[in-house]
Amino acid sequence: MNRRNEPLRSTRRRKWLWLIAIAVVLLAIIGAFLWMAGLGRDRPSAEERLAEIEVARAVPDSENAAILYNKLLQDPNAASLSDSRPDSLVKEIYSHTLYEPWLSKDHPESAAWVKEHQFIIDRLLEAARLEKCRFPLIIDVADTSQMDRMKTMRQWGFLLSIAANNDTAEGRDDAAITKWQCLLKMGNQGPKQHR
Repeated sequence: MNRRNEPLRSTRRRKWLWLIAIAVVLLAIIGAFLWMAGLGRDRPSAEERLAEIEVARAVPDSENAAILYNKLLQDPNAASLSDSRPDSLVKEIYSHTLYEPWLSKDHPESAAWVKEHQFIIDRLLEAARLEKCRFPLIIDVADTSQMDRMKTMRQWGFLLSIAANNDTAEGRDDAAITKWQCLLKMGNQGPKQHR
């Protein structure tokens, strides 16, 4: 009776050995996939990865338009442009000067407002001459500085448009074209989802 069971035991033993070998191979394959996916290695933290990205996209300050924009943002007179609009720039006049050519003699307070903020226009024109613009990356969801920056830059765009429309009406075509080009450049350079 023992001799009859021996081939049966041997067959069972071989089956178990095959199952164990298959399980070991499957575990090795799964482990290799997990390692390739990075789960078995040390991964840089989000801050370390962000620092690597910042280094890779770094631009010297002298070539970075964002430096000029940020300097303007630090100036309370430039950062609160919409608060300084004269009362005479009611919605109808504001829309007219924003979207259509207008003469200084027809809207003297608007002309004075543009002249008062010429320093902003000059700085924006300077920034537009630079090819690169890299704002710092922000990963803090509670940080609203980018939204504030966008709101302020939008107001600067309105100022440029109003000034360009005045230049157009008064025959200063080169000045108007320069301001329109600046507006286009700002739109391309301004804060957005970072490239």
